Parts: sequence; structure tokens; C-alpha cells
Amino acid sequence: MPNINKSKILGSILFSSLFLSFTWISSFYISSKNVDFFKYYSYINYFTGLDVKIDYGQGVIYYFLIAKRLLSRVEDISYQNFEMILNVSIQEVNFIFFLFGLLGFFYLLKLKNFKTETILVCFLLLIFLPQSIYLRAVMKPEIIAFAFTPWVLVNLEKYLLDKKLKNLLLLLPFLALILNSKGSVAGMLLVYLFIAYFEILKKISIKDFIIVFIALISIISLVQFENYSITGTSLLDRPYDIEYDQRAEPKILFRVDLLEAARNPFFKLDETGETYHNDSVLNTILLDSFGDYFNQLFDNDEQKYFSDYRKILFVNNSEYSFFETRQINYKGKFSEILMNKMDHIRKLVSFMYSLIFYGGLLFLFYKDKENRKFYVAPFVGIFVLYVNSLGFPSNNFNIVKGDTFKAFYFSFLLTIAVLFLGMKLFNEIDLTRVVLLVFLVCSFIFITGHPKENSQELSEHLIISNQYSPMCTINNLLIYENNLVKSLFRTGNIDDLKISCSEKNINKRGFSNRWEYDEKHKDNCIDSSNVILSKRNSDNLQVSSSSECRIYALEQVKHNNNLVTPKTPFISIFILLSCLFITLYETRNFTKK
Repeated sequence: MPNINKSKILGSILFSSLFLSFTWISSFYISSKNVDFFKYYSYINYFTGLDVKIDYGQGVIYYFLIAKRLLSRVEDISYQNFEMILNVSIQEVNFIFFLFGLLGFFYLLKLKNFKTETILVCFLLLIFLPQSIYLRAVMKPEIIAFAFTPWVLVNLEKYLLDKKLKNLLLLLPFLALILNSKGSVAGMLLVYLFIAYFEILKKISIKDFIIVFIALISIISLVQFENYSITGTSLLDRPYDIEYDQRAEPKILFRVDLLEAARNPFFKLDETGETYHNDSVLNTILLDSFGDYFNQLFDNDEQKYFSDYRKILFVNNSEYSFFETRQINYKGKFSEILMNKMDHIRKLVSFMYSLIFYGGLLFLFYKDKENRKFYVAPFVGIFVLYVNSLGFPSNNFNIVKGDTFKAFYFSFLLTIAVLFLGMKLFNEIDLTRVVLLVFLVCSFIFITGHPKENSQELSEHLIISNQYSPMCTINNLLIYENNLVKSLFRTGNIDDLKISCSEKNINKRGFSNRWEYDEKHKDNCIDSSNVILSKRNSDNLQVSSSSECRIYALEQVKHNNNLVTPKTPFISIFILLSCLFITLYETRNFTKK
């Protein structure tokens, strides 16, 4: 019997999982409906040629790339399809950065002498990790940190091995882009690197330290100067928000009530008018790390294709078999809970994963001294958020919500720990571990709100959104027009809506014509000269960033109406290209081994 090449098989599965997960996320998640999307859309308006004010001081290269991808499709944009094209443009850019990060992690883990098949298995786990899905779904610069942090770690680990100055210099472009991406990201990464690689400061020569320090400051300063010239804001600038002009009590770190977290795992107000876990860092982190406690992703009402159409898995009076309804007929103990509180169960599953995860990290921190620097990564992120909630460097806490402690903020650090814990868990690939992997992936998908009920509305959305995907033809072949898939999974597309990758169908559930849309929104979005309004609404947010006005902004671009010429971030582009060159250099060296 021929030997089975596990690496090739796992590589094929990994490739398929990347493809399927991209299709899944882009079909079900609408990036423009993220709760914070409007805060950052001014970047897109600016790089598409609109004269707008940018309120948040973040790195511009990420938004520049999204805007350029959107502009490449501007001639295809109409008021009916704008949201879909914008959505897939964001997620395409995020996906490329995600692949960048996976490649960096691969080299890091190989440098630590882990087996290829173990790495690939852990990548399969990472692809479906809730926080990874979040990173790929939303328009936020944390994906930059995920993409480039492993390359920083690769070169730091190389320096520890060979003490060559070259390795420290090679990490600088990656580090500069991360540090300039977002203030909170910069703070977390700097603290983490200081703790994890403090030994380098003790071993490096004064000469090499001065060279690296001057080079780093120079690159960071150049990028930050460029960002400031475009946005008029610094890295720490953000609009004043009275709701977050508060400080947490120091004891918030030490409050924990696991029973209360299990009893009330939902982000909602209690009888005091505050959210249930606003005064507990640990409760919040445990509920959010593997789930969506703050209703940002799967449980956001605006993300109806994730939050709605959830199938009732258990019934107690079905006359039909499981194969007909895909429902389990059960009348035993806890049947009422299984039928009516499945969303609560989803929260409990994510909560249990967090308990196991953080408990496992603490255990490995003491048992595996060689890799403890990687296990400590998410704890550093939590600590930095805690310090920030106390009012340093400025007030940034809402005592009602307690949402300073979103796991997403340190997700790029959390993924490091997930991978290294996974290396221990899947150190050998056997049947038991394969079953465990499948179970974990399925449970992650369950947490997101699957399986789904058959629905014509959901089916229409999936079919129409697929038409704007770069994978449209492949999706048709493998999913939507695949007879085998249709025989296994009963479709909700009872109207038999057909898919065309060349001729775009219009969602029938939207506005029937442009006049109807104009009449509803024109007074809020454009002036008498059909120029996009730049005024601010009652919440001090630019009207041009509001969802109903975005299409008008893009139409100004299409017709070259009163546009400004945005500054091109040449320095950031050059540094990004340098990062790309370094990755190609590292790949070439790796393939030679």
C-alpha cells in the first residue's frame, strides 16, 4: 500500500478551505453594515476623490488599497449593486493580507522546527476561528497587524539564532506599517515585543542598537508624516465621544463571575441599566474571544444573513424523518432548552472554548518554557486594554457597555497563541486528532449561526452576491449549479433564480428604480447642484460617510464632478513593496533548503 503524503492532502484541503471560507464570509457578511464602518469610510471617500475631513488618525495604506480596488470597478457600480461591490472589494484586500500572514506564520513555525502537516492542520483551525473571520470580514486595520506581525517575529527569531544585524533591519518595514496602522495596535505590539524579546536588548551591541533605532524612527516618522499630510491627524487622534470619556475602576480586572457569564452571556442591559458584564474584564474576554459577545459579527442584527434564518435543530413533534427535515426529534431531558435556547447554547460553546483556551495557555506557559513568549501574547493585549480603560493615555471607557475589552482589538496576538497551542494539540496527526479538528471547525461554524433554514430571500441574496465575487464561475461549478450539492442539500431557491457571472441581476427586494431611491435620499445627500454634501449630522459624522449617501459620492467619481486629487501615499507604497520583496526573498531562501 503506497504511503500517504499527509502534507499534500492537507495542503489541498487548506487551499479548498481558503476558497470556501472566502466565499462564505463575502456571501454572509456585509462589511459596510459593521457598526463602526461609517467612522472610517471618509478614507475611502478621500482616495476616490472627494473633499472630506478624516477624523481618525490611522495608517492610510490599507484604505488606499481598498479605494483603488473599488475604483477599478467604478464603471460597474450602480445604486443597486454598490454595497455588494464595496463589500467584495474590502474582503479581497483583507484576504490578500490574510494570506500574507499565513505565509509568515508558516515560516515562523518551521523556524521553530514544527512539522509541516501539523502547521497545515493548525492553519485549517485558524481559517475558521471566529476572530480570524472577523479580521477578514471588516474594514479595520487590525488585519495589517495579523499580516505583518509573524514576519517581525520570524526575523527576531532569526536574530536570536545568528545575531546578524540584517535580520533586525529586515523586520523594520513590517514593524513600521504595523505601528502606523492604529494607535491601540502599536501599543499592544510594542509592549508584547518588549516583554517577549527583552533578551535581545541585553545581547545586542550598542552600535547595532543605534543603527536599528535610528532606522526604525526614520521609517516610522516618514510614514507618520505622510499619513498626517493626508489626514491632518496623528496616530492617537480620534473624535471626542462623551460616552467614552470615562475611566474604569482598577478592580474591574479582578472581578469574575463564571456562573453569571454562563447564565447571561448576551450583550444586553440588566435591571440597573448597564450591560451584564461591564464591570468584569475576564467575563467579557471569555465571552468574546471565541464568540460575538458585543454583537459585532455573527449576532449583529444588521448582519441578517448571519443572525437570521437560523435553523431549529431540535423538535419534539415531527412526523418526518431527519433526512427529510434535517431536524432531530427529541422529547427527553432539556428538550425545551434545545428547541428554544439554541443561541444561548452557541454562546455557552464559545464561552467553554475560551475557558479551555486560556486555561491551556496558562498551563503551557509553565510547562513549555521555550515557547512561553507566544502563549503570553493575548494576555499582553488584555493588559494593554486594561491600562487604557484606566485612562492612559486618555479616557476611553464606557461604564455602561464595557466594550473596551473586545477580543478583536488583540486578535492578531490571540492568533499567535492559538497556533502555538494548536502545535501542541496536533503534534501528531492521527484519526483521533482528525476527528477533533472536524469537530472544532464544525463548532466554530455552529457558533456563527449555522445551519440555516431554507429561505428564498437568503438564497436570492447568496446567488446575487456571488455574481460580484471573483470566484463566481468556480462557485457556480462547485456550489450553486452542482447537481451533487443540490441532491445533498435542499435549496431554498424555490423560484429557481439563475446565476449569471457576466450579466448582473438586481436584487428584487431593493428599490425598484433610481427615482424612488433619489426621492428618499437626495435631500440628505446632495445639494441643488448635485454635489455631495460634506455637512455633519447631529452625531457630528459626515453625511458623505452615511450608508444612504455613499452611492452619490461614487457617482461624483464616475462623472468626474467637482473632484479633488487625493495625495498618493508613495512612502507607504514603497515600504509595502519592500515588505513584499522581503517575503519573496524569504521564500526563495526557504525553498533552497
